[in-house]
Amino acid sequence: MDEFNLLSFPPFPYLSQMAQTINAEAIQLGAQNMCWQDSGAFTGEVSPLMLKDCGVSIVEIGHSERRAMFGETDNTVNLKVLAALKHGLTPLVCVGDTADEKKWGVSVESVVRQVKIALFDVPFDKVTDVILAYEPVWAIGEEGTPATKEEAETVQSCNP
Repeated sequence: MDEFNLLSFPPFPYLSQMAQTINAEAIQLGAQNMCWQDSGAFTGEVSPLMLKDCGVSIVEIGHSERRAMFGETDNTVNLKVLAALKHGLTPLVCVGDTADEKKWGVSVESVVRQVKIALFDVPFDKVTDVILAYEPVWAIGEEGTPATKEEAETVQSCNP
Protein backbone atom coordinates (compact mmCIF):
# COMPACT_ATOMS: atom_id res chain seq x y z
CA MET A 1 0.00 0.00 0.00
CA ASP A 2 3.07 2.24 0.13
CA GLU A 3 1.87 5.81 -0.36
CA PHE A 4 -1.86 5.20 0.04
CA ASN A 5 -3.49 6.42 3.21
CA LEU A 6 -7.16 6.23 2.29
CA LEU A 7 -9.06 3.18 1.12
CA SER A 8 -12.53 3.02 -0.39
CA PHE A 9 -14.51 -0.22 -0.72
CA PRO A 10 -17.78 0.63 -2.52
CA PRO A 11 -20.22 -2.08 -3.65
CA PHE A 12 -19.24 -3.72 -6.94
CA PRO A 13 -21.74 -1.89 -9.21
CA TYR A 14 -20.07 1.43 -8.31
CA LEU A 15 -16.40 0.46 -8.69
CA SER A 16 -15.94 1.78 -12.23
CA GLN A 17 -17.73 5.02 -11.38
CA MET A 18 -15.57 5.46 -8.29
CA ALA A 19 -12.42 4.73 -10.29
CA GLN A 20 -13.32 7.63 -12.60
CA THR A 21 -14.20 9.95 -9.72
CA ILE A 22 -11.47 9.51 -7.13
CA ASN A 23 -7.89 10.69 -7.22
CA ALA A 24 -6.15 7.32 -7.56
CA GLU A 25 -2.95 8.78 -6.14
CA ALA A 26 -4.71 9.70 -2.90
CA ILE A 27 -7.34 6.97 -2.52
CA GLN A 28 -6.85 3.29 -3.17
CA LEU A 29 -9.93 1.63 -4.66
CA GLY A 30 -10.88 -1.71 -3.18
CA ALA A 31 -13.48 -4.41 -3.68
CA GLN A 32 -15.51 -5.97 -0.89
CA ASN A 33 -15.13 -9.51 -2.23
CA MET A 34 -13.79 -11.57 -5.10
CA CYS A 35 -14.03 -15.04 -6.60
CA TRP A 36 -10.82 -17.08 -6.69
CA GLN A 37 -11.41 -18.18 -10.29
CA ASP A 38 -10.41 -16.11 -13.34
CA SER A 39 -13.36 -17.31 -15.41
CA GLY A 40 -15.94 -20.06 -15.66
CA ALA A 41 -19.49 -20.84 -14.64
CA PHE A 42 -19.58 -18.90 -11.36
CA THR A 43 -22.87 -17.06 -11.62
CA GLY A 44 -22.88 -13.79 -9.72
CA GLU A 45 -19.20 -13.93 -8.80
CA VAL A 46 -16.63 -11.27 -9.69
CA SER A 47 -13.20 -12.43 -10.84
CA PRO A 48 -9.87 -10.80 -10.04
CA LEU A 49 -9.58 -9.86 -13.73
CA MET A 50 -12.93 -8.06 -13.62
CA LEU A 51 -11.83 -6.15 -10.53
CA LYS A 52 -8.62 -5.05 -12.21
CA ASP A 53 -10.68 -3.88 -15.21
CA CYS A 54 -12.68 -1.72 -12.79
CA GLY A 55 -9.54 -0.04 -11.39
CA VAL A 56 -9.36 -2.02 -8.15
CA SER A 57 -5.98 -2.55 -6.49
CA ILE A 58 -6.99 -4.06 -3.13
CA VAL A 59 -9.64 -6.61 -2.18
CA GLU A 60 -11.20 -7.39 1.19
CA ILE A 61 -11.22 -11.12 1.86
CA GLY A 62 -12.74 -13.16 4.70
CA HIS A 63 -14.89 -10.53 6.38
CA SER A 64 -16.92 -12.06 9.20
CA GLU A 65 -20.18 -11.29 7.38
CA ARG A 66 -18.94 -13.23 4.33
CA ARG A 67 -17.98 -16.12 6.60
CA ALA A 68 -21.22 -16.14 8.60
CA MET A 69 -23.81 -15.35 5.92
CA PHE A 70 -22.26 -16.71 2.73
CA GLY A 71 -20.36 -19.73 4.00
CA GLU A 72 -16.87 -18.43 3.28
CA THR A 73 -14.31 -20.72 4.89
CA ASP A 74 -10.65 -20.49 5.81
CA ASN A 75 -9.98 -22.56 2.68
CA THR A 76 -11.83 -20.18 0.34
CA VAL A 77 -10.07 -17.25 2.00
CA ASN A 78 -6.75 -18.90 1.09
CA LEU A 79 -7.88 -19.49 -2.51
CA LYS A 80 -8.86 -15.82 -2.79
CA VAL A 81 -5.56 -14.63 -1.30
CA LEU A 82 -3.61 -16.70 -3.83
CA ALA A 83 -5.78 -15.45 -6.71
CA ALA A 84 -5.43 -11.82 -5.63
CA LEU A 85 -1.65 -12.08 -5.43
CA LYS A 86 -1.50 -13.89 -8.79
CA HIS A 87 -3.17 -10.88 -10.40
CA GLY A 88 -1.31 -8.12 -8.55
CA LEU A 89 -4.16 -7.23 -6.20
CA THR A 90 -3.43 -6.58 -2.54
CA PRO A 91 -5.42 -8.96 -0.33
CA LEU A 92 -6.73 -7.37 2.86
CA VAL A 93 -7.57 -10.43 4.94
CA CYS A 94 -10.03 -10.00 7.80
CA VAL A 95 -9.47 -12.27 10.78
CA GLY A 96 -11.27 -12.32 14.09
CA ASP A 97 -12.58 -14.33 16.97
CA THR A 98 -16.21 -14.91 17.88
CA ALA A 99 -17.80 -14.11 21.24
CA ASP A 100 -17.69 -17.82 22.14
CA GLU A 101 -14.00 -18.07 21.26
CA LYS A 102 -13.33 -15.03 23.42
CA LYS A 103 -15.34 -16.56 26.30
CA TRP A 104 -13.47 -19.86 25.98
CA GLY A 105 -10.10 -18.10 25.98
CA VAL A 106 -9.08 -19.29 22.49
CA SER A 107 -9.07 -15.96 20.65
CA VAL A 108 -5.36 -16.09 19.82
CA GLU A 109 -5.56 -19.70 18.64
CA SER A 110 -8.55 -18.90 16.42
CA VAL A 111 -6.88 -15.91 14.80
CA VAL A 112 -3.56 -17.73 14.36
CA ARG A 113 -5.42 -20.58 12.62
CA GLN A 114 -7.12 -18.12 10.28
CA VAL A 115 -3.84 -16.38 9.46
CA LYS A 116 -1.92 -19.62 8.87
CA ILE A 117 -4.57 -20.94 6.50
CA ALA A 118 -4.97 -17.59 4.70
CA LEU A 119 -1.21 -17.55 4.05
CA PHE A 120 -0.88 -21.25 3.11
CA ASP A 121 1.20 -21.60 -0.09
CA VAL A 122 1.80 -17.84 -0.31
CA PRO A 123 5.39 -17.47 -1.56
CA PHE A 124 7.67 -16.07 1.13
CA ASP A 125 8.46 -12.97 -0.95
CA LYS A 126 4.72 -12.22 -1.27
CA VAL A 127 3.75 -12.48 2.41
CA THR A 128 4.44 -8.78 2.96
CA ASP A 129 1.99 -7.98 0.15
CA VAL A 130 -0.86 -9.34 2.30
CA ILE A 131 -2.55 -7.01 4.79
CA LEU A 132 -4.09 -8.60 7.89
CA ALA A 133 -6.93 -6.80 9.64
CA TYR A 134 -7.95 -7.97 13.09
CA GLU A 135 -11.68 -7.47 13.46
CA PRO A 136 -13.17 -9.36 16.39
CA VAL A 137 -16.63 -10.57 15.42
CA TRP A 138 -17.94 -9.70 18.88
CA ALA A 139 -17.02 -6.03 18.31
CA ILE A 140 -19.01 -5.57 15.08
CA GLY A 141 -22.38 -3.86 14.74
CA GLU A 142 -24.80 -2.09 17.03
CA GLU A 143 -24.68 -4.88 19.60
CA GLY A 144 -20.90 -5.14 19.47
CA THR A 145 -18.51 -4.19 22.23
CA PRO A 146 -15.40 -2.37 21.04
CA ALA A 147 -12.16 -4.23 21.70
CA THR A 148 -9.96 -2.67 24.34
CA LYS A 149 -6.40 -1.70 23.45
CA GLU A 150 -5.17 -4.62 25.55
CA GLU A 151 -7.46 -7.15 23.80
CA ALA A 152 -6.33 -5.99 20.36
CA GLU A 153 -2.66 -5.98 21.35
CA THR A 154 -2.89 -9.50 22.80
CA VAL A 155 -4.17 -10.92 19.52
CA GLN A 156 -2.03 -8.77 17.25
CA SER A 157 1.21 -9.56 19.08
CA CYS A 158 0.94 -13.33 18.54
CA ASN A 159 3.43 -14.96 16.17
CA PRO A 160 1.82 -17.43 13.79
